[in-house]
Amino acid sequence: MTWQPMTGPPERRVLILGNSHIAAVKAAYGSAPDRWPGLAVQFAGGHGDALAALQVQGGRLVPQTEAARDNLQLLNRREAWSLADYDAFVVVGCEVGIYRALVPYRSARFLGLSPGAAAAVPVSRAMFDLAVRDQVTQSLGGALALRILAGVQVGGQMAQVMLAEQPRPSFDCRRNRRRFTGLLRAHRLGDGAVLAEVFEAAARAALPGITWLAQPEDTRHGGVFTQPRYSVGSVRLMPGNRRVAHSEDDFIHANAEYGALVLDQIAAAVP
Repeated sequence: MTWQPMTGPPERRVLILGNSHIAAVKAAYGSAPDRWPGLAVQFAGGHGDALAALQVQGGRLVPQTEAARDNLQLLNRREAWSLADYDAFVVVGCEVGIYRALVPYRSARFLGLSPGAAAAVPVSRAMFDLAVRDQVTQSLGGALALRILAGVQVGGQMAQVMLAEQPRPSFDCRRNRRRFTGLLRAHRLGDGAVLAEVFEAAARAALPGITWLAQPEDTRHGGVFTQPRYSVGSVRLMPGNRRVAHSEDDFIHANAEYGALVLDQIAAAVP
């Protein structure tokens, strides 16, 4: 009898798509790919509206504009991806974050939130939730994830589609109160935890068939913020493996330590 060497389960092929927030995940994977032995990861990063121009055609993700094609080629050294090549797709960031709940919060309140401004319109929680759902589906990431899911379903694939929440701003953003007025106000009024709860529930409801990966619990601060340690040292989305740090007053991007926790979530979620 000839003995064959034991082999583990095949690697799960994962395509991670995202805007500038994908850099944290890319940096984490590039630093320690052996931490996720069951994943074979590729990245599709895009600046500006590049990912908005990706459409599914003939079972492939293909850019519809020359500008998007040029940007994708610059960042990834390719411009199109076959859906059949992957077992899972993960959209990272792309505007699907706590700001989706901040839009209705600026002018509306439901029972459970602080009274806020005197001019705030009283609404039911259900109406507030619907407003947040609409924000999610119209966002770059929500729309892209739904397009990929539709393409996977048309092709009869068993591939999974996930969406990882855009990291919440670092709590160090209080150094720039003018820029982050809305979130800081919500935090001051004690509405952070409720807004986070509403946002996460609305995101799940807005994305049927898509696995929702909320911001890792241990990275949060006050509901609507990220602990500063997960933001310090964040890098920009650059071609190849170049790493260029954000300025110290960036506050909105996460670092590789955060990105590693997102990869942990992905590894746990892929069957």
